[in-house]
Amino acid sequence: MEFQMPTIIKPVFPDRKMDIRDFGAVADGITINTDAINNAITACSEAGGGTVLIPAGFWKTATIHLKNGVRLDTAAGAFIKFSDDYRDYPLIPSHYEGLPTLRCISPIYAKDAENIAITGDGIFDGAGEAWRVCKKWKFTARQWEDLAQKEGAYLVEKGEESLIYPSEAIALGSAYNNQHGGMVDNLEEAKAYHHFFRPVLVNLVGCKHILLQGITFQNSPAWCLHPRMCEHLTMDRVSMRNPWYAQNGDALDLEACQNVEITHCSFDAGDDGICVKSGKNKPGRDTERATANVWIHDCVVYHGHGGFVIGSEMSCGVHNVLVENCTFIGTDVGLRFKSCLGRGGTVRDIWIRNIRMDNIKEQAVVMNMGYSSAIGSERDVEKRYPEEDIPEFCHIHMSDILCIGAKKAVDICGLAQRPIHDITLERSSIHAQQGVQCRYAQNIRLKDVTVTSQQNPSQVLTYGDETVGDGYRSAF
Repeated sequence: MEFQMPTIIKPVFPDRKMDIRDFGAVADGITINTDAINNAITACSEAGGGTVLIPAGFWKTATIHLKNGVRLDTAAGAFIKFSDDYRDYPLIPSHYEGLPTLRCISPIYAKDAENIAITGDGIFDGAGEAWRVCKKWKFTARQWEDLAQKEGAYLVEKGEESLIYPSEAIALGSAYNNQHGGMVDNLEEAKAYHHFFRPVLVNLVGCKHILLQGITFQNSPAWCLHPRMCEHLTMDRVSMRNPWYAQNGDALDLEACQNVEITHCSFDAGDDGICVKSGKNKPGRDTERATANVWIHDCVVYHGHGGFVIGSEMSCGVHNVLVENCTFIGTDVGLRFKSCLGRGGTVRDIWIRNIRMDNIKEQAVVMNMGYSSAIGSERDVEKRYPEEDIPEFCHIHMSDILCIGAKKAVDICGLAQRPIHDITLERSSIHAQQGVQCRYAQNIRLKDVTVTSQQNPSQVLTYGDETVGDGYRSAF
């Protein structure tokens, strides 16, 4: 079986243009232009669609609502900075980390919209510093002192694990959210912790025929870009940027989407770079919507916990995905597949080829079904779990991988209840401190693969065509 990609239907827009300045927008970096921008979008949509122009300038706004048939086009020099006042973002029913919950509405939001686009050379900044918790070990002493002196800052002392929240409400909201397992549905109670429910920067829900082209999304409160249950999405030359210390600062989280092309994009993240998801545990499986038919190519990830990642929320399954001609520079992990008991779902028919990696901090390739414990210990083989709670990784094909520098070359760890199986790695060269390790794994094929010791380059593990499995561990 080979990867086959359905034709993606891109949006088409009438030759109608409207300028936000004609609706009262002012580019002084102070005036809140929310009404002017949204009135322009509404007028354009109601007229039958077209393009809404954001000229060069410093535009301040709160939530932008994308609507049917409208392309939001940004000129070079257009800088759109979103309000840092959480009260500008009301709580709405949403999804986050694979679960239904209340969250603040996103700075850029669309639901059930068709034929929409954001294009041009503009920059959208989510004012993430007004929302994010900061961890002490990620900052210098001077930076930490400056953070602690900010108005409203709330310090939780834990030694090197100390935290600074932008407000006490965020700290209290974190505990409240944990008490509800990440699924908060009581609006009146949640209002007391409003500031905690930080939004993703761009949230597209149930939309079809979407084009994101040329623009930059940066400094998001939570994830940067979160398309969920969307179809026919094209991302071309989009830049997603977050500070490396940004908590939950993923660049892209593609969830339960189908027919997607991501090309010539760049990612610089505080968490995962390119991440594919499909819901979490039973609430996620109840949506019955897998992520499928995804082509990611010619992209660069400059920083992130993982270059290309599937999971850990993958409960509706991920299949028919091709990742090729990408470069990962200094990410914590190169290729990362993660899940755990409780998730269920199957990740299968994944093709990854022509990947270049440099200075990977941990594993070049890791598949881990013990990412976290949703039900109990993933090593507890005495208990019996419902079949639907046990995830599966299989039929994942990797080839032409070049990695110069990693702690470990390949680390595969499945579950006693369901080992990871039918994985291939071909025509690849990895320079690492440690070799290949497999636990709870079956039929792991290594063909034309070399693993070279970083400490002593004369030591090379060579795999002409070898199949390994549970308990295998190479050593230099």
